Amino acid sequence: MVKAAQVGQKGDAFVLNKDCVLQTPPRFGGELLQKLDYMSIPKFTGIHVEEMTFNGESNLYAMALLKNKDWVLVIKESPREELMPLQRARLLVIGLGFLGILIIVMGTILGTRAMVARVIEADREKAALDESLMQSSKMAALGKLAAGIAHEVNNPLAVIKEKVGWLSDLMSEEDVSKSENFQEFEDALRKIDYHVDRARKVTHRLLGFARRMEPSQDRVNVNKVLEETIDFLRNEAHYRNIEIRSEYAPDLPEITSDQAQLQQVFLNILNNAIDAVVKDGLITVRTTHNSQKKKMAICIADNGPGIPNEVLNRVFDPFFTTKEVGKGTGLGLSISYSIVEKLGGRIMVASEVGSGTTFTISLPILNQDRFSESISL
Repeated sequence: MVKAAQVGQKGDAFVLNKDCVLQTPPRFGGELLQKLDYMSIPKFTGIHVEEMTFNGESNLYAMALLKNKDWVLVIKESPREELMPLQRARLLVIGLGFLGILIIVMGTILGTRAMVARVIEADREKAALDESLMQSSKMAALGKLAAGIAHEVNNPLAVIKEKVGWLSDLMSEEDVSKSENFQEFEDALRKIDYHVDRARKVTHRLLGFARRMEPSQDRVNVNKVLEETIDFLRNEAHYRNIEIRSEYAPDLPEITSDQAQLQQVFLNILNNAIDAVVKDGLITVRTTHNSQKKKMAICIADNGPGIPNEVLNRVFDPFFTTKEVGKGTGLGLSISYSIVEKLGGRIMVASEVGSGTTFTISLPILNQDRFSESISL
C-alpha cells in the first residue's frame, strides 16, 4: 500500500516511527530500520505539509499519523515534477506565440516585397506603354508628314513629266536627229522619264499607306502587290545582303479586296522579317490557292533566330515587341492582324527557335457582292 503512493520519477513514500526510523523501505535514500537524520517529526494533528531541503534538493513532505500506532506516513513529492506539465504547456504556448509572430512577420515581409515588386513592374509596364504610345504618335505624325511630302512632290514630278514629253515632241518635230549628240539627248530624256515614273510610284505608295483604314473594294492581283512591296524594300534587303526569293503561283486569281491595306500588311511582315534576319539571310515569299475552298495563302518565311514558344502567342498583342527598346512600337503585327480580320481572312504564325519564322495570310477569293457583305458584317 505504501509503495502504491510512490508516484512520479522522484516521488517517494515510507513510514517512520516517532524516532524517525524507517518502518518500510523507501524508494530513494535509505534502508529498512535506518534512521533518517535529516527528518524531524513536528507535533501536529491530522495532516502536516512542509518543505525540506536535503543534499541541495528541495521537496515537499506530507505527513499523516497512523491510527493505533505511533507511526507517521510520509509522502515526498518534487514541486518541479508536479508543475512540469504546466511548465511544458506554458513553454508550448510561448513557443507557439513566437512561431505565430514569426509567421506573421515573414508573411508581412514577403507580402510587402511582392506588392512592391508588382508596383515596380506596373510602373515599368506603364513607362513602356507611355513610350510606345509616344512612339506610335510620332509614327502617325511621320505618316501624315510623309503623305504631305508625297503629295507636294507629285506636283513638280508632274511638271517634269510634262516637260520631258514636250522635249520628246520637239526632238521628233525638229531636225535634231542630225546632231552628233542626238543619241545622248534621247537617252537622257528616256532616263529622266523612267526615274520620274519611279519617283511617282514611291509617292503613290506613301499616299496609299496613309489612307484611311476603312476597306475599299478593288480588283487585286496579290502577286503584283507583293512584287511592288518587295521593290519598295529591295534596297534595304540588298544593303543587308538579304535575298528575297519569290515563288508566286502563276495561276493565282484576282480577288476583291483593299489593295492599300494588303500592301501595308505585307510591308509590316516583310519589315519584321528583315529586322529578324538582320543580315546575310533569306526571306521566301510564296503564294498558293485552293479553287475548291476558294481561298489563297501568302506565306512569308525567314531564316532568322525564330520566336520562343513562351511569347509566340503574344506577337499579335498591341505594343508587344521582341525588338530592342526604341526599335519597335509593337503595333505593326497588331494592325496587320486587325486588317486581315476586317478583310475576311486569317493570319497565323509558326516559329522554331534557331530555324526561323513563317507568317501565313489566308484570304478568301470572293466576288464583289460577297466582299461587300463580309465587310458590312
